[in-house]
Amino acid sequence: MRTGYQRYVKVNKSTGCATYARSHDSFALHSRSIVAMAEPSVGTVLPSSLDEILASVAEFDDKQFVELVQATSGPEGLSADKERCEKLASEIGVPPAAVGYLLSALNFVYSALPAATEHGSPDSVGLNNILNGIDFNIDSDRLDKIRSRIRTLLIDNTNISRYKKLVRLRDGFIRSAISFSSFVDLRPNFDEEKTVISSVIPIVQFRVRTNSSVDAEENIVFQMDRKAVRRLKEAVDYVSRKLDAIDASDFLINKIDEFDRE
Repeated sequence: MRTGYQRYVKVNKSTGCATYARSHDSFALHSRSIVAMAEPSVGTVLPSSLDEILASVAEFDDKQFVELVQATSGPEGLSADKERCEKLASEIGVPPAAVGYLLSALNFVYSALPAATEHGSPDSVGLNNILNGIDFNIDSDRLDKIRSRIRTLLIDNTNISRYKKLVRLRDGFIRSAISFSSFVDLRPNFDEEKTVISSVIPIVQFRVRTNSSVDAEENIVFQMDRKAVRRLKEAVDYVSRKLDAIDASDFLINKIDEFDRE
């Protein structure tokens, strides 16, 4: 009896989080969540399994695939950040969701690969074992194309392990802010009879979204008046000046990793 990877995709529309769950398999991999930041547009058919997502790599024409290889060989590696996926999809000429799901699935497979310690890249034998355990259920010619392209993207790409190390350095052990949003309330001040609006007070509600896996810590929401907004802007300006000073430092010249500028 062949033990395969039976994974199904559950998408949280509010976060864009695609969680891959699977039945027990011979590789005994730990379950994990992969963030596919490119949310599907209306009318997009969501992929139902990992094999379906990985098989989509064969749908890229040769020019599109070369551009995908070049992109994943850059400083962002297999990052499925929403903005990155939208930009890459526009350049390649495919839907952002297709890029997001594929990069997330590739990242999942890559994370399961044993590393070859002498050169820090994944083990090709380990990748073959994983790919052989996935039941693509398609003709052999197309299967060969899928496996060949996945090997090109993962085994021949020495930049991915470097990118993942830099991500670990950036993330550390505490939650990180990943997006920001706000809206402005106009709160009315009514007269004594509550029939006339005497004045209004603008109040800003501000939300910071984090990468925390704890629901209660995922969103931090607070409100500010105009003075607090001004103080927040000053604090951000101070941070920008400090970063500019680091960039201009003779001591650190050529030491700032390009990963920091993505």
